[in-house]
Amino acid sequence: METREARFLSVFEQFSKGVTRTLSVEQRLKVLADGIVEAFEVKGCAILLLDEERNELKTSASCGLSADYLNKGVVDANKSMAEALGGRIVIIDDSRSDSRVQYPEAAVREGIVTIVSVPIVVREKTIGVLRVYCAEERIFTPEELQFAVSLAELGGIAFENATLLERAFVEMGYHRVLK
Repeated sequence: METREARFLSVFEQFSKGVTRTLSVEQRLKVLADGIVEAFEVKGCAILLLDEERNELKTSASCGLSADYLNKGVVDANKSMAEALGGRIVIIDDSRSDSRVQYPEAAVREGIVTIVSVPIVVREKTIGVLRVYCAEERIFTPEELQFAVSLAELGGIAFENATLLERAFVEMGYHRVLK
């Protein structure tokens, strides 16, 4: 049986390699979402990035979640994740009864109970949220939460670097390199 530490190390290695093997923002974030599910042995993960103009969060990558859940409706940043966007880790022990959950019926249909939201910060600005979804009530240890924060920080760096690289390639006319 693999230990938690061994899983964490494996995911860290996979993420590090995945980030260097792809140029695409979406692919880098997908590697992160897949790694979170593997590391924490949870139902799913979604990475939601903030659209500041609309004050909405858009799913940029996910793992383990159905299309129905991902398309449940607009995620209003003020209703659903204001605390996480303020830079704090938010733990919802039971999504079925917590008023901070914007779509509780969708969470019930998806089989989601505990939700952990970790801010994704780039240069001291929160650009989105990494969300971890559990099918049962779960208490995360401080070490697990710190690992999630660390991965979210690395995800933010990977996002920023990939975004800058994509912009440079587009400006130079190298559209095909990004696929």
